[in-house]
Amino acid sequence: MIGFNYGNPYSGRMVTPERMRQTRAMLDTPVKRGAVMEFPDRYTDCPSVFRYGERWIMTFIAISKDTSVSGYETHYAESDDLLSWHCRGPLLTRDETREWDSKQIAGYAALYDTAPGEGCRLTPENGRYRMTYLAGASDGYEPDPLLMGVASAEDPTDPASYTRCARPILKPDDPDARFFETRTLYKSAVVRDEERLTGYPFVMFYNAKGYDGRERIYAAVTDDPEDPLRGPPGDRRRHGGSRLPDHRRSHADAGAGRALDHELHEVHALPLGLRHLRLLLGSDPLDGMDGRAHRCPVEGRSG
Repeated sequence: MIGFNYGNPYSGRMVTPERMRQTRAMLDTPVKRGAVMEFPDRYTDCPSVFRYGERWIMTFIAISKDTSVSGYETHYAESDDLLSWHCRGPLLTRDETREWDSKQIAGYAALYDTAPGEGCRLTPENGRYRMTYLAGASDGYEPDPLLMGVASAEDPTDPASYTRCARPILKPDDPDARFFETRTLYKSAVVRDEERLTGYPFVMFYNAKGYDGRERIYAAVTDDPEDPLRGPPGDRRRHGGSRLPDHRRSHADAGAGRALDHELHEVHALPLGLRHLRLLLGSDPLDGMDGRAHRCPVEGRSG
């Protein structure tokens, strides 16, 4: 497992109750409009909202209401005002010609701009946009085990431009998998760590399930999304010749929870960037955090 970089200027910063209240107030959404899209034959979940071109894009996952013979797929919708949405169709679909990700492919937009008020735009890496996805080879609603994959595209709204990775980037049975993530892996969010506060330029936050059936939030890191190295530093084994990201797990998965109220356990999804996350969570960003990871980036809009 890969350790976080604790020698940065923000180490030792404690989260004050006032700072937590300010963060909660910034993210509070007192005005509720209800569902913006409903489908008679499908359940939907996990929206990722970002700006692309001149429109707002929402990617989301969908599964048939007859879950016994279906699995997750990834769809997208467009909007001009964040209020009225028009579904455009699937981006990543079930594919019987594949193996480990043939039946489940629930995608989440990666490398979006996390700074508040900056527009929530996706940022490409080497000319391609990334989307991590929950993957599986069995029908049903989130059947164990679920793995982690990544796809890339020149245009994040063009289904034909997506290329999936040849092998999973994370698995519950990986040698470096931690005790409470050995059954299945769920939603993920990948952001840039431009100041390398973790010691790496890219960080993934994701939730996973262990033997006890509870979900916990973990982090993984990678040096270069074009060079998928696995194992400890210095181990240069390639991952099947793939040119897609590998994510090394970090062991910082066990103390910020002591500084958080239970109602704020989803602070990992705040769109504040790694520097702000560090200030919020102190020296052990994901220590003890239980909870769900079904949140998308936040863009402040009046009205």
